[in-house]
Amino acid sequence: MVILFEGEYGEQHATSPGAVGSSGGFALSNGQVDEYPDDETVPLEAALRIVSHLLREGSWPADAQWVADRY
Repeated sequence: MVILFEGEYGEQHATSPGAVGSSGGFALSNGQVDEYPDDETVPLEAALRIVSHLLREGSWPADAQWVADRY
């Protein structure tokens, strides 16, 4: 997820279109644990590659799938 400033909800997040199932274990600071559909997340290896590219290039990798959360 791309966050513009601390406390902001995020602008875009990476996705895995076609992935089936869901993953849990996303613990929030208030103790809430959320579960998300796998097509709305990416595997850790992909996430690290995407973040590395974002930091290095300032843009999403051409092959990364993502959605805009702001409308």
